[in-house]
Amino acid sequence: MRRILFILSVMLAVLFQAYPILAADGEPDSTEPQKIELSISKAVEMAKNYSSTLQSAKLDIERKEIVRDDASQKLQYTPTGSGNAETSVLTAFSNLISADLNWSISKKTHESQIDTLEYTVNQYYSDLLRAQEKLKAGQYALKNAEQQVKVARISCQFGLISKSALVASEAALEKARANMEEYQKQLDDSYQKFNQYIGLQVDARPVLTDTFAYKPIEIESIDAEVGRVLAESPSVWLADRNVDVAKQTRYYQTPYDVGKIDVQKAELSATKTRDTTKQTVRSLYLSISQMEDQYNNLSATVETSEEDLRVLKVKYQIGMATEAEVISAESSLAQAKQALFDLVCRHAISKLAFEKPWASSGSSSAQSSSSTSS
Repeated sequence: MRRILFILSVMLAVLFQAYPILAADGEPDSTEPQKIELSISKAVEMAKNYSSTLQSAKLDIERKEIVRDDASQKLQYTPTGSGNAETSVLTAFSNLISADLNWSISKKTHESQIDTLEYTVNQYYSDLLRAQEKLKAGQYALKNAEQQVKVARISCQFGLISKSALVASEAALEKARANMEEYQKQLDDSYQKFNQYIGLQVDARPVLTDTFAYKPIEIESIDAEVGRVLAESPSVWLADRNVDVAKQTRYYQTPYDVGKIDVQKAELSATKTRDTTKQTVRSLYLSISQMEDQYNNLSATVETSEEDLRVLKVKYQIGMATEAEVISAESSLAQAKQALFDLVCRHAISKLAFEKPWASSGSSSAQSSSSTSS
C-alpha cells in the first residue's frame, strides 16, 4: 500500500511541475507580435487583394463596358428617316468605336497595373532582404570594432601604440555603433513600406521565406528585345490607341483643323513613347551587363575572404593567430557577402524591369506620389 501511495505522490509531483511548462507552451504571449511567413507569391496576392487601385480599375472596366454596350444599342436604334440621318449614324458609329477603344484601354490599363504591383512587391521584398543583410554585416563590424578597441587599450597601456591610435580606434567603434542605428532604421523603414503595400500592420515583422538567386540574363539580341517590348508594352499600345481615337473623332471637331492637330499631337506622343521605351530597354541591358561583370569580382572577393578566415581559424587553434584577427576576418567576410547579396538582389530586380519596363516605370511613379503624400 505504501508503495502505491509513493508512486502516486511521485506522479502528482511530476504533473504539478510540468503543468506550468505546458501552460507556458500552450498559451502564446499576447504581447509578442504574430510571426507571418511570406513568400513573394503570397505577398503579391495580399497586395492584389489590398490594392484600391486595382479595385478601382476593375470598376472602371465594368463602367466602360456598360458605356460601350449602350453605344452599341444606340447605333442599332438610330433613326434613318430624318434629314440628318447620315450624320446621326456616323455620330453613333463614332461613339461606339470610341467607347470600344476606351473599354479596351481600361482592360489594358488594369493589366499594366497588375504588372506594376508585382514588380513593386518584388522590389520591396528585395529591399527588405538587403536591409536585413546590411544589419547582419553591421553586427559583425561592430563586434570587430569592439575587439579592436580592447586590443588598442591594452597596447596603449604597454606603450605599443600611441594615444592618438587609441582615440582613432574608439572613434571607429562609435562609427560602427552609429552605423548599426542607421541600419536598424533602414530595416524598420523597409518593413513599414512593405507592410503598408501588402496590407499588414505597420509594426508586423513577417518572416521572408524566399530569396533572390543570381542567374545571368539570356537574350538573342538587344534589338530583338527592343522589338518584343515595343510589341508588349501597354504604354506603346495606349499611345497608338490614342492616335486611333484622335483619328475617329477628328471629323466631328469644329473647326475641322482642330481634329487634324489633335491627330498630329497624338502621333508625336506615340513616337516619343516608342523612342523612350527603346532607350529604356537598352539602358537597362547595359546596367544588367555591368552588374554581371561586378558579380564575378565580388564572388572572387567572397572566396578569398572565406579562405583567409579558414586559414586564420586554423592558426588560432594552434596559437599562431589572435582572436582579434579571427573576428576581423569574420567581419571582412560578412561585408563581402553583404555586397554580393546586394548586387544579386539588384540584378534580379533589374531583370524584372528589363522584361517589363512599363512595370518599373509605374512603380517609380507610384512610390514618388506616395512619398509626396506622406
